[in-house]
Amino acid sequence: DCENKAHDMLWEPSENESFWGALGYEEQTAKLNSGDDVKLIMMLTVPNDAEKQMRLRNPMFRRFVTSTTGCRIQPQEATYRHPLTDKRTTYTHWELDWATCTRFIMESNQGVIAQKSERIKDLLKSDFRGGSSPNPDKDPRYAIFFVGVLNLVFYLGWAK
Repeated sequence: DCENKAHDMLWEPSENESFWGALGYEEQTAKLNSGDDVKLIMMLTVPNDAEKQMRLRNPMFRRFVTSTTGCRIQPQEATYRHPLTDKRTTYTHWELDWATCTRFIMESNQGVIAQKSERIKDLLKSDFRGGSSPNPDKDPRYAIFFVGVLNLVFYLGWAK
């Protein structure tokens, strides 16, 4: 049932020509990421850990998240031991890399979402202090214009 739900949720934007128009997927992605001032934070809420693992298991979703946010999603091998039969089963558990996932949140617990949001807020704080450094693009020739206007003021004052 989960596999059918996951298959219905799949959407590959590179196959949707009306969405991308004349540009190809790579050109459109480059165009979207060309602005230096664009900040993207993606937050997804999921009802439980099983739904989170279902989404993270999808290779197209992992590629999308990595290309848009830079977040690495890494597989972790885990072993489950059945308590009655003592049968061991190894499975892959997908985890977000905390070092690179500063712009991607996927959680079900509101407390964890709030904690990660605080971390992102701290990372986005700017230490900019206006007026502390001179403008490197300022052209000193503008002062000549003011001297010319000052001459006009003296001329009009002298002529009266």
